[in-house]
Order: sequence, then C-alpha cells, then structure tokens
Amino acid sequence: MTATATPGAGRAGPTGTSGAVRLRRRPGPVHEPALDGLRGLAVGAVLLFHGGFSWARGGYLGVSLFFTLSGFLIARLLLAEHDRRGRVDLRRFWVRRARRLWPASLATLAFVIVLARLAFTGEEVAGLRGDLLASLAQVVNWRFILEGRSYGDLFASPSLVQHFWSLAIEEQMYLVVPLVLVAALRLRHRAAVAVVVGGLMLTSVLATVLVQGPTDADRIYYGTDTRAFELLAGVMLAVLAREAPRLARPRGVPVQVVGAVAAVLSLVAWATVAQDTPLLTEGGLWLYALVSVALILGSRAPGPLNRGLSWRPLEGLGRISYGVYLIHWPIFLWLSPERLGVGEVAAFVIGVAVTISLALLSHQLLEQPVRGGQARWLGTGARPSLVAGAAFAVVLVAIPTVAPRGSVGIDFAAGQDTIDEIAGQGGTGGPRVAFYGDSTALAAALGMATWSREGGEGQITFEDGWTGIGCGLVTSGKIEYMGKVNPIPSRCADRGAEIAETVDDIDLAILMAGAWEAAAIQLPGREEFQTIEDPELHARYEQELEGLHDLLTSGGATMAFVLIPDLEAGVRGGRSPAEPFPESDPERVELYNDMGRRLAEEHDDVVLIDLRGWMAAQDGGMLDRDLRADGIHLSTETATTVAGAFLGPAAIAAAER
Repeated sequence: MTATATPGAGRAGPTGTSGAVRLRRRPGPVHEPALDGLRGLAVGAVLLFHGGFSWARGGYLGVSLFFTLSGFLIARLLLAEHDRRGRVDLRRFWVRRARRLWPASLATLAFVIVLARLAFTGEEVAGLRGDLLASLAQVVNWRFILEGRSYGDLFASPSLVQHFWSLAIEEQMYLVVPLVLVAALRLRHRAAVAVVVGGLMLTSVLATVLVQGPTDADRIYYGTDTRAFELLAGVMLAVLAREAPRLARPRGVPVQVVGAVAAVLSLVAWATVAQDTPLLTEGGLWLYALVSVALILGSRAPGPLNRGLSWRPLEGLGRISYGVYLIHWPIFLWLSPERLGVGEVAAFVIGVAVTISLALLSHQLLEQPVRGGQARWLGTGARPSLVAGAAFAVVLVAIPTVAPRGSVGIDFAAGQDTIDEIAGQGGTGGPRVAFYGDSTALAAALGMATWSREGGEGQITFEDGWTGIGCGLVTSGKIEYMGKVNPIPSRCADRGAEIAETVDDIDLAILMAGAWEAAAIQLPGREEFQTIEDPELHARYEQELEGLHDLLTSGGATMAFVLIPDLEAGVRGGRSPAEPFPESDPERVELYNDMGRRLAEEHDDVVLIDLRGWMAAQDGGMLDRDLRADGIHLSTETATTVAGAFLGPAAIAAAER
C-alpha cells in the first residue's frame, strides 16, 4: 500500500500557471552515533534496574527514553520519505519494520520455550503459553492489564516474557503513527501535522486522567493509550524539526546546556525515582518524556554530550540494544544469584556477559542478514506472515508440556477460571466450601476443586471464594520480599467488596494465607518496614483478621483458619537459596498461626485446620519438596492429593461440627 499526500499540503509551492508542484528536496536522515549511544545508555539503565540494584531503582525509565527516541526516529524517517518522494510507502515501511524486529523477537521466544522446558519450575512458566501467544500477537501489555498483572506480583514469578509489554506498545504505535502522519500530510494547512500529533498527545493525557486512581497504577503503566504520550513526544520533535532548521540541525551553547541538564535529570531519575512513586502515574511520565526530548535534542548538537554518547563502546551497545533488551530478561531470571550460588553483583556480571554475547550473535548471524536481504528464505511478501503463523503453531504444540517434572505446575492466571468452571458442580450435596486468601489458597483450592469434581460419597460441593495473588491480610502499602520492594498489588484493595458477593451461599469459608505475613511490610504513611514481630504491624494483622472473620461469617458460614507449615522462600529448580531469606523464619510463621489460634478461642464459629501438623507427620516433613516444589505452594497434582488425604475430610468435619 502506498499512501500519497496531497501535493501542496504545506510542503510545496506552485510554479507557474500550470499548477505543477515542486517538492522540497531534502537529504534523508543520516546516521548519528550519539543516538546509538543514547540507546546504549537507556538499555544499560534497564539492565541495572533488572539487576536489582537499589541505586538504579529508576532504571526502568530507560524504556520511556526508548519510546521517545523511537517516536522521533520513525517519524523523521517517514517525514523525510514524504519530502523526497511526495508520498509514503506504508507497505514498504511495515515490511522493513518486520524484517528489522521479527527475527530477533521470534528467536527470543523460541529460546524462552527451550529455556522454560529445560531450566525452570512451574512457578516461572505459569501462564507462559498465553504470554507467548500474546507476545507474538504484540498485545501482551493488554493481556497483563486484563489479568490484573502488577510489578508487585512477586509470588507468581515474573513471566519469562514480562519485558515484551514495552515492545508490544511500540509495535502497536508503529501501526498507528504512520497512518496518522500520512493522514495529516494530506491536509493543506502547514501546521496540520503538528496539530494532529499534539491532539493525540492530549488524548493520551486525557486517557491517563480518566483511569487515574489509587488502584490504577498498573493500568497506566501497561496501557498503550496512557504510554502513547512518550512516543508521540518524539514524533512531535521530528515534526517540529521538519519546519525549524535549528531543531533539524541543533548546535550552539544553549542547546548543549539544555542537553546537559536533561542528561543530569535523567541520571538522577534513574537513580532515585522508584517505580511505585505516585507522581510517576500522575504526570511524571509526561515530564520525563519532555526531559527525553531535551536529551535527544541536546545529544545531536556538537559538543561534550554528543562526543560522550558517541563513545565507541556505548555506541556499539546501542547498535545491539534491541537484541540486548530482548534476551536479557530470560537470561537474568535463569542465571539468578540463587541458581548460581553467587552474590547479586557476580550474577549480574555473568548475566550481562551472556546477554551481550547472545545479542552480538543474533545481530551478526540473524538480524543483519535478514535486514540486509541476505537471508533470502524470509522473502519480502507473505513469507514473514507464514513464519509468524508457524511460530504460533509451535507455541500451541510446545507450551502445554514445558513445565518440568517436579515443578509447581500451577498457572495462577488461569487458576481462577478453573475454579469458576468447577464451582457448584462437584460433590453429592455435601457441605458448600470456598477458599479465601493468597496464592497458596488458590493452589489448595485448585486441588480441592479437582477432588470435589471426582464425586463419590462424602464429597463436598465446591463454591467460588476469593483468592488474590500477592494479597495478604494487609491490602495497601509496600512489601519487601526476597530483598525486593514492590507495592502491594492494587487489586487487593477490592477484596472486601468481592468477598461480600460470595459468602451467602457457603457453609465453610477456608482462610489460607501467611506467606506474605512472613515478609516485611511498609504500611501507608510510615517510613519504616515492619514485620509480624513488630507490635504495630501485629496489631494491624489481628485487626484485618477480625474484619475478615466478620465478613466471612456474615452469611452464616463457619470460618476455618488453616495453620500453615513452615516456608522456604527462594527455592528455584529444586535448589535452596545460598542464604535463607528472612521470609523463611519459622518464628514469623508461628506468630501468624498463633493469631489463628486466638481467633478460634474467641469465636465459636471459627475452627482450625491443622495442615501444619499433618505435613509435619509425613515422611518428608513440613518442607517436603515432593509436596511443595517451590517451598511455598502445593502443585495442582499434590494439592489434589492433599485434598483427598487431609484437607477435604477436614473441611467436611469442620462444616458439620
């Protein structure tokens, strides 16, 4: 498809009475090493952030810089083509984008499939099939939104393709921006393109305002509409540079000063602006996009900043930054400190070395040959689509079997759908039972649901309760788990209203939690982190527990508090961490269980289910890896076994007491 802009639409003038049009012939964009260096700087910030260094807590903003820089480069390319040829060949543009982006992307997804099968437990690959399909379709950011994914979800380990959300946004914008520019270029007014792009930027601002709220940070972070401003800011810079020679070829001390200030602001933001900073989703991303615009402008002006960013190693990193970004995340998850048995710095160095090595191989052997046309098997017509279709088929066949034996094997994202399907259908008229709590409750509930569906004398009727991944007794604030600090997922705040819709039709409400209560919590308005051993947080837990009791029993049900076994945080691939995490402290678990014991003493409608005692009596003890491969969760298979051997009969006895 070739789109032709209307001649004379602010870009050419009449020559004589014939109405002929002379296009303004301008040279196309030239390679600027400093912009490659800017890419290298941005991907370096992301690597440090994902390395878990506290002094790089704002390194995720490197992605925002990528957005703005991509918008600038793509718009400049399209506008230059229009100025040279009087039209924009959209089909050619999209084919070139596909040849540039698809090879490394598909290779990374194939690598993830192999890695998931060989090296990861079910906890790491939970939901991976859907994530891969959404990544191939370039909509994984919307999948994360629809499923309520959060950067605070630490128990359900991050997806191996978690980082594809930003690539999805860019790909979606690569479809929209060319169409917008071509449409705007058809308008006759000189300022039409700038007005249209500015209008879209305001639309993105409006979208952010409309979804703004205390529980919508993840929606803003992942949304294409809410993040479009950052990319469009780069587009606007390209549009303005087209009209203003000083922006097209920036030079002089003032521009250098602007660039230097922007560079300092960026470095400060990368070091200090944590991801859960409220300002970030209240206009902070817009402000940073403007800083990125200033940084791009200043980096192009001859001077110290331009020379620094043109430093060959930094420029070289920028040239392979796409491959580095693609491969680094699964590599970092694979070569973690726990797996390697080394410290964070050593694991980071090893991970970066492997990442850069693989990115260089991809760049030389795959990306460049395909981009330059040497890989003739790919073709330029329908073959890329056939390759993508074949990749979809491979994923559909391969992913159902990627979870290795002995893994946790629970797709937490799909678990609630399974429970919804089974709820109310199992059993033979026995007591109506529902689970409430965190991801450990979800795992146990899946086993109980499967057991109830098998039917037979004495079974239960399984009902839909409420389980929230990452949701403990406290539903707001921050949590420190395994050395990482994240906000408690925003959806946890909806717990009360959602539970209230489920309690009228049950006989027994089983509460199972405790894993998050073994972690450190920063309550809203407090500077320090506290544990269950601190009187203030302990009192808050008891208050929340009383509230849950009142809610769960409001429909006449009995509440069952599950006494949980000891925990072992950080188990990966069947291996314990090099040093135990504080969340594995048995004393914290016992303090949590003691709260349940006191609750049962104070309320006649509360009973205890002693899962802790039952597991301690088994051959493998409380930390039996055959039951809980990750040290925290039962698998679907083992949860079904535990339901039949203990939890099911215990639930029946509790409901009928």
